[in-house]
Amino acid sequence: MEKSFITIGGSEYRVEVNWNALSNFLKAVGRDTLEGLSDISQMRPSDIAPLMAAAINEGERLEGRESHLTGESLGEVIHPSHVGKFMDIYIQQSRAQVEAEEPAKKKGSQGE
Repeated sequence: MEKSFITIGGSEYRVEVNWNALSNFLKAVGRDTLEGLSDISQMRPSDIAPLMAAAINEGERLEGRESHLTGESLGEVIHPSHVGKFMDIYIQQSRAQVEAEEPAKKKGSQGE
């Protein structure tokens, strides 16, 4: 999958929505349970900044950079356009990533 970036306040940040980011988001909002995970599709507007912060912190970690954004600190500088861009990235990265595989050859068939 191609890396995704978002520019906020003149700085470009990598965004990565993976298990680490989701787990950190759930911890940040106090819903670190399987039930909290199942409710992620029912996000509230107040969940967006903490989720963005977790995904940016994870993306930056993968880039070898430190980032310690919080939902509150991020909420001070983002605008609705940032939220729209982030949600596009979130949806893209949250989809099941299934790669087409070649059918496995059966052993012993056709002279093998």
